[in-house]
Amino acid sequence: MAAAKIKGRQAKHGSSRRRKQERQQRRCQTRCKAGHPKRRKRKPNKKLYYAKSRFSLKRLNKILNNQEVSIGLPEAGIAFAKPSERMYSYYQFRPRKIKVTREGHVKGGLLTFVFAWIDWSFLRDLAAPHYSASVEGGWQWDPVTLILLDCLRVLLHRDGRADLLDELRDETPLGRQIAGYVGIDLAHPRHPDHVVPTEMAFTHLRQQLGPIVYEGRMHIVISFLHQLEVITFDILAFDSMLVDTWAVFNGCGHAGQAGHGCQSCPAFDECQQVPFDLEGGVGHRVNPDNPKDVTPVFSHKVHSAVSFEVRLGMEFPVAIVVSHGGAYDGHFFKDLLEQIEHYHEGVKPIFHLADGHYDDFVNYLAARQRGAKPLFRYNRRNEKTDKASLRARGYNEVGWPYAPCGVAMAPNGYDEKERRVTFVCKKQCPEGQMACPYRDNALGHAKSVKLKPNSRLVLEIPRGTRRYKIIFALRSSVERNNDYMADNGLRRPKYHGQHNMHLNALLTATVTLLRKFYDLLVEATRQEAQPERYQLVDLHDLPLEQAIRLRWQYFRDEDEPYLQRDPPPEQAAAQPV
Repeated sequence: MAAAKIKGRQAKHGSSRRRKQERQQRRCQTRCKAGHPKRRKRKPNKKLYYAKSRFSLKRLNKILNNQEVSIGLPEAGIAFAKPSERMYSYYQFRPRKIKVTREGHVKGGLLTFVFAWIDWSFLRDLAAPHYSASVEGGWQWDPVTLILLDCLRVLLHRDGRADLLDELRDETPLGRQIAGYVGIDLAHPRHPDHVVPTEMAFTHLRQQLGPIVYEGRMHIVISFLHQLEVITFDILAFDSMLVDTWAVFNGCGHAGQAGHGCQSCPAFDECQQVPFDLEGGVGHRVNPDNPKDVTPVFSHKVHSAVSFEVRLGMEFPVAIVVSHGGAYDGHFFKDLLEQIEHYHEGVKPIFHLADGHYDDFVNYLAARQRGAKPLFRYNRRNEKTDKASLRARGYNEVGWPYAPCGVAMAPNGYDEKERRVTFVCKKQCPEGQMACPYRDNALGHAKSVKLKPNSRLVLEIPRGTRRYKIIFALRSSVERNNDYMADNGLRRPKYHGQHNMHLNALLTATVTLLRKFYDLLVEATRQEAQPERYQLVDLHDLPLEQAIRLRWQYFRDEDEPYLQRDPPPEQAAAQPV
């Protein structure tokens, strides 16, 4: 019977294909009669992909079966006091096998993948210090169940919890699947009056738990990916994004000026325009209609650090800090680094990439103390950049010193042991000064600049060089991550207050990690199943900077906007300032 059905489907498919070919032939004949030339079929352009097959499902299954992936808790927790007999639900981990079709698709999708490998019981240990130590009292919901349901709301792109809870109440196929994953028994509930949690249960959970639980969950997922060598922390990019508050803002010019909302305003008691969210602040965003203008936005600001993986072509968030919308980005650089160090000991980034908002002495000192090379865009602030001021300073706009004849010298290497950068003039003497005493040298006049720990102007990789531009172009990864997080729950969420915004940002970052890891696994499995369909670029066995150069050679389109902002290094070296 099954064979008959398959044959019928094949015959139906063949007849439809035949009719489609006949329609195409009639259109071609009509075109030829009208005098139109026959169109030639073009070969499709093959798109380059990164070689990700080492992270396929088959290989990861072998790693997870033969090697125990230990994930340590960031804080020493205590045992959860409430016994499981007096909980409306109770989550227990059940290992599940992930199956893949011949085409490389994961059966069950993202929802099955999230609960197949990771045991989320550690959330109960993280939440234990925030609950009473007494074993007496009434019933309550398992905090693991509520936290996972809140995570699934973002994972499934639901606007609110009501839609997700309706799936459980109506016992739809998706609702029954979710209930089995999070520990809710719809067929035989533990308490007949509390089968599905209410909205108030989530509100009490957010008020009771601190950001440390959501932050610990995010970093445990990062530790999981770090042990699988998906996240390496070699290149860290820093940036912030403004998240509009759910409160109505009437455009008061004094809101947020005092540093932390409206409460510090002298006219706070008599003002008629006070928004509901007092912890927000006024930030400024580029006006999409006029890029030269900025628009004030009453918002919170999410500061994030992203680890960009050159060999995978992917970025992953590794640290999150939330402030009011008017905060200065550079003040949170050290907080992001300390958060990474607190949860991941022994991590040693190689490059720190950031824009001009992080161009502060303390940030350079913090990066170099950790053995990283800071590549920040130079912020001129109120410095004078006319010819007389630059020559009095001795360096041009990008930090290249001047030769005695007034020509800007070009970088010629960095001595790691002595911590100094060498510059040479390359015998580019101006007209009328050919009698230079340094013309007998191979590269002309040479000068070594000692690099101070808090140096802003002169860097280990000098600005204006091709090497600096290619590496700094990777900073666009943090902007792509901000857009990704905005599309996954951070585009004006329905919460008030910095506490709720912080929890939602950490929740969105965790979902982003899971989604990106799932995309990596699917793409790697397809590459392993059908290698003839992919034109691969394997960068795994190359040193970091060589992999960066090779990546730019093949994928330079996404880096072009950052490479065109500054003049070429040849012009910058030859142009007297």
